[in-house]
Amino acid sequence: MGQSATLNGRRSGATHDELLNAGLGRAVACPQGLALVAGRGGMFPASASGREAARLAQERGFVRTLTDQRNAKESARLWTVSEAGLAHWLEQSNPRRAVEALADAIRGCRQEFADLGKSADRCREHLSRLSSAVDTALGNSKDPVSVTTKAGATEPTKAILESLRAWRDAGDCPLPLLFEKAKVACPDISLGAFHDALRALRDRAAIHLHPWTGPLYELPEPAAAFLIGHEIAYYASAPESYR
Repeated sequence: MGQSATLNGRRSGATHDELLNAGLGRAVACPQGLALVAGRGGMFPASASGREAARLAQERGFVRTLTDQRNAKESARLWTVSEAGLAHWLEQSNPRRAVEALADAIRGCRQEFADLGKSADRCREHLSRLSSAVDTALGNSKDPVSVTTKAGATEPTKAILESLRAWRDAGDCPLPLLFEKAKVACPDISLGAFHDALRALRDRAAIHLHPWTGPLYELPEPAAAFLIGHEIAYYASAPESYR
């Protein structure tokens, strides 16, 4: 295995292959994506040799654009390493340095995910408070239509259970669809109250929640999903004993 490439270094007079491997290493360390060519902070330097290394990376399929950036202007487009690029980088890099770089990248991803989880929890708590304020305002309303709606509504956990028991399609029920079904029986249910009811049902083992396993940028209707631990809950099912 070659030992000339480093994760972040740009050696003076480096060959195209060395620049190529160094750029792939920078992409490994930055899962958010990088500009393909930039004076600073890019995958490859904005020099003639850097642009040639970028061309080789594209030609050999070692890099790919992030899916959610495909419609962005070229100057704003973000790139990341492909599976082929990762395999090439591992083959060409010093094994010890490669392992250390991968360990750093994993730690960085875990920290980023933890930060996103904390942010999502704060948003969920804020949304829940806003939903409670709306519910209180509706409860104090003198509008007879609003009072009638609340009085005749089904309790959220019951609405969710009934919807899951009636689910007959193959697979688990996506949360956006479950939310719409629950709103039929419980018209005043907010998204925050829906999530709280799901948590309560899960805590007493009345339902199962299942994670989204695909890329986050492909998540349909992400507002209906919510974080549980380190997983993004997106599907629900009722245990056989509750059907």
